[in-house]
Amino acid sequence: MLERRDEARRRVLLGGLIETAAFLPEIACTVRDVSLTGARLRLAAGAILPDRVTLRVPIRGECRLGRIVWRDGDAVGVQFESDDGTLATGKALKARDAEIAQLRAALVIGPGDAVH
Repeated sequence: MLERRDEARRRVLLGGLIETAAFLPEIACTVRDVSLTGARLRLAAGAILPDRVTLRVPIRGECRLGRIVWRDGDAVGVQFESDDGTLATGKALKARDAEIAQLRAALVIGPGDAVH
């Protein structure tokens, strides 16, 4: 088999979450292979994904922005954005989590009924 990756991947078995949009639920996945530039994920075969996603690996405290580059059944290849695209800074994650919580609360409570 011809290897097309720039970086060698390491086999792993980690639980992950794919964030597609702030107002949609996260999609559970399993991270199977990972490198500095990408990862191979397993998720439900029918899951709908946009071109760009955020992959969170809670056990490692990692959060990376990437784009879907291939899909085969329940396997998905994600190419990470450059190191400048890493979203793993504490402030950025807290701000994003706060925004997600506000949007989810607005969906449950309703925009006119939100408690301040």
